[in-house]
Amino acid sequence: MQLKTYQELALQSLETFCKHYSETGFISESFQEARRKFELPEIPYAHYTGLEVPSLCFRIPTGGGKTLLGAYSIPLITKKLLNVDSSLVFWLAPTDAIVQQTLNILKNQKHPYREYLDQQFSGKTVNIMTVEEAHSKAFDLSSEVPIIIATIQTFSVEKPEGRKFYQENGVYQSFFDNLLETPSLYAAIKKSNPIIIMDEAHNAKTDLRVSKLIDLNPSFMLELTATPQTVHREAEGLYASNILYSVSASQLKAEDMIKLPIVLETINKWEYAIAEAIKKRKELEDLAKLEYIESAQYIRPMVLFKAESNRGNTAITHDKILDTLIKDHGIPREEIAVHTGNFNDLDNVDLMSQNCSIRYVITVDKIKEGWDAPFASVLATVGNMSSSVAVEQLLGRVLRNPYAKKKSKKDLEKAYAFVASKETVEVIKNLKDSLIDNGFEEMEAEIHISISPNSNKAADNVLGGLFNKTTKLESFDIEEIPEKFKEHINYNQATKEFSILTPISQKDSEEFKETVKKAISIPEEIEKIEEILEVETATTMNNFRDIFKIPKLMANTSKGLFEFEKSILLDEIEWTDQEIASNAKLSEVEFSIKVQKDLTEIDISESEKIQVRKLDSIKENLFSLTGEPIKLNDRDIVKLLLRHIDSSRIQTITPKKLARFIHLIVLDLMNNRGYSTIELKANLYLLVEAIFNKIKTLENKVIKKQYTSLFKEDSYFTVSPERVFTFDPDNYPASLPLKAHSFKKHYYKLIDKMNEAEYKFADYLDNLEEVEFWIRNLERNPKYAFWLQTSTDKFYPDFVVKLKSGKILVLEYKGSHLDGSDSQEKEMLGLAWAGLDDNLGFALVYKNDYKEKVSKLLS
Repeated sequence: MQLKTYQELALQSLETFCKHYSETGFISESFQEARRKFELPEIPYAHYTGLEVPSLCFRIPTGGGKTLLGAYSIPLITKKLLNVDSSLVFWLAPTDAIVQQTLNILKNQKHPYREYLDQQFSGKTVNIMTVEEAHSKAFDLSSEVPIIIATIQTFSVEKPEGRKFYQENGVYQSFFDNLLETPSLYAAIKKSNPIIIMDEAHNAKTDLRVSKLIDLNPSFMLELTATPQTVHREAEGLYASNILYSVSASQLKAEDMIKLPIVLETINKWEYAIAEAIKKRKELEDLAKLEYIESAQYIRPMVLFKAESNRGNTAITHDKILDTLIKDHGIPREEIAVHTGNFNDLDNVDLMSQNCSIRYVITVDKIKEGWDAPFASVLATVGNMSSSVAVEQLLGRVLRNPYAKKKSKKDLEKAYAFVASKETVEVIKNLKDSLIDNGFEEMEAEIHISISPNSNKAADNVLGGLFNKTTKLESFDIEEIPEKFKEHINYNQATKEFSILTPISQKDSEEFKETVKKAISIPEEIEKIEEILEVETATTMNNFRDIFKIPKLMANTSKGLFEFEKSILLDEIEWTDQEIASNAKLSEVEFSIKVQKDLTEIDISESEKIQVRKLDSIKENLFSLTGEPIKLNDRDIVKLLLRHIDSSRIQTITPKKLARFIHLIVLDLMNNRGYSTIELKANLYLLVEAIFNKIKTLENKVIKKQYTSLFKEDSYFTVSPERVFTFDPDNYPASLPLKAHSFKKHYYKLIDKMNEAEYKFADYLDNLEEVEFWIRNLERNPKYAFWLQTSTDKFYPDFVVKLKSGKILVLEYKGSHLDGSDSQEKEMLGLAWAGLDDNLGFALVYKNDYKEKVSKLLS
């Protein structure tokens, strides 16, 4: 299964943490190291009282694939951090419906997530269990990888299932040598030091629930949530999530995971809202037929109707909507599913099947539960709803993109909402907060307002400014604003609330700012308005819609002209037998087995101590399952190593030579360093990691030598106007977009993270007269960012600049000359690329020389 770029990056960040923690035992340091590697700002690690193992969080917006990341994290934590071949996983979800959804995925042996787990834990049985199944049959860590999936309410002793969790259970008697200990599922889980995974983890962040989780004595805690807690004050019951990697909504959109923009229409009568929704669905179905012909993607657009609960004769209940659909619009009953209360038309129905005829779903509360409907593109809500419920349901059901693929018909990539309510204005005001609550940043949530004859006029004053900041201004005089700017402003004389409604053109932005400030008579309010003016004029500036292309670095090889990337370097590299024999050793630094005495003597703080108990108990159980020690020879260890080493990431050695290399290492460890096969197997994953790192170190040396030689060849590199990288004008998947900025010439509305020094340099570029526009180049995203190939990795220069003259500058910013050991190679590479065309320029610039170097490129 091909992972999305952001999923790969999230898992890489976890792997970095696991590797660093397994080497050092320091949680905070490992957390900061993983964030630094992905250029994320340093944030304090929140320690929980009584929890001495890592607790990390992936922040993932709605529709981002939390289940996938949870499943793919299990082997990483088990092998790379705990150094064992099996761990108990206790997977918690907020509702029974989401538990069932997760069970359906992971119990299905043909589902890609389950296939991945089976492949990663070959030799063990992956046993997916409900709590009820775990009550009746004990899990067995010696032969399986048990994953128990439950709701967070499992801990609630107020409920029968919660009490049963703690009650004596004889099936777990064998877990306890001490007959005075009471066997129970709770006690067995606690004794097994589970990996705890929390889906929608913010629902579990209460004093009681956190204490219950810590009481389970976990070996690792992983949170998956769109809205992590960021404040850590245990005395007040606030527990911050330690966000290891944050996925943005723009990353989801770029990977076609969600439908954006949202097209919102407010309707003055509920009957009109239903009619408009039906009309839109039919339009989309016509497009879906064309889509099927062009791309073979089957799509059956659906409408979700949110009805009111039965609160009297005036309530718009599910039966009224059903009656309207059938009698007034002629919709066949078999195309309608009612899923609310005692009506469960969606039970055991695969809405994605081509054999399913359902095109309309009516529900009240069950719309928020965990059933999947990626074909749903239209939400129609009726009745009085002053809360943000409708929007949350929209996000949960309508934003998901079927198949996570681009559509040739762009209207199929949008989500549509028709809202009918006497309190529509209040509902719309809540839209912004609801989107942010589901993991969107303010600047990411695209809302388009659709106006029809049936639109609710009462909402007009809030629609345009839906995502604009609002502030109170007591001294603002609207009459002081020229007519050409009044249409861009909303000022409520009664509430004194001021907001900017519509975009200001770039050429008018400065005049607009000064005009607004002149209309305010209180100095403190002028200061208050400046931040809004900066944010709004920046985020609503003109996009540069011209397609922007930049030449790729090409290689003239004996086989033809190819883009210069890693495979070009590898073509002529192969290890000799002499190189294999002379390097097949691991030093004490590269690999060592520490006995318990050594581990307990490591001088580290109590809160950061390494947990050794689990490893010792596992080691004992691995080799004494029947009371007799297992006999292993060197070839057995080699077979185990070959099974677990990731050969797909080894680029310069053939499988046959890899086996020889590993065998020589094993023999050296046994014959010259005195390790037994039992000790090697007990530390199998540490050994796998050590061998892999040894190979990569040797590979890097060989590749670097080959890489340097290519730059000495005349005419090896070239550029061509036909071989270019094109920046996608509609997608900029920033992993951590700046919440506010004042740049006028950035190619995209969003802009990715920058530190203070980079921001200052960007401001310098933004104010250069010669610059037409510039781009904060994304990191680690070859689909959406310009890159050049170094000897080890892709190099993503920090800034790409288009001058008004047509010249293109590529600039790498470094804080100091000590900032990065690969700077020399990057500079050699960039200058080689720029030297192939007079319309290209490159500079590696520093804090103290960037003006001088950029000035030379401008002349």
